[in-house]
Amino acid sequence: AVAVYRLKMGLVFAVVVLVVFGQTLLFIGLRHIAGPAAYTHDGGVIQTEVTINYLFSGVNPYLADYVDTPLAAWGTENRTALYHFPYLPWTFLFSAPFHLLSQAILGWFDQRFVYLLLFAVTLVLTKSLARGQVAKLIAVMVIGLNPILASDVIFGQIDSFLLFWILLAIWLLRLGES
Repeated sequence: AVAVYRLKMGLVFAVVVLVVFGQTLLFIGLRHIAGPAAYTHDGGVIQTEVTINYLFSGVNPYLADYVDTPLAAWGTENRTALYHFPYLPWTFLFSAPFHLLSQAILGWFDQRFVYLLLFAVTLVLTKSLARGQVAKLIAVMVIGLNPILASDVIFGQIDSFLLFWILLAIWLLRLGES
């Protein structure tokens, strides 16, 4: 029974790696070739990366606008995100060290590196929060193979970032109960 469970969990993780991680890394690579406004989401990736650069330049990202950044090239419709950063500071403050590390290693950065890392940890937290083998399999499948969340990770919307912190809080609460 344990061997069958491990095989099933391994297959679930393999599918998640292939579908979500594989496609995200493909889109990261295509974006690196095509340009900063391609193969990605506007605020969750492009604007957050610009915000990190503003931080390193000493510019207040909540006072700055984004009209002369890659965000302006993302689409043609009028978006208020060009005039303000809509997310809380932790979104770019948490990502800033990963930006520096990626720049040092690769010479470039994509915010989805952070989202992929947090998504991987989210899957581990999800598995640890469930009780029983069947519940663990179902929980990992619901989170890891959810087409809406997968799309958010692949294109770099901020939902996976937020989900990680919620699950971490639940995990810490449960840890405190032990």
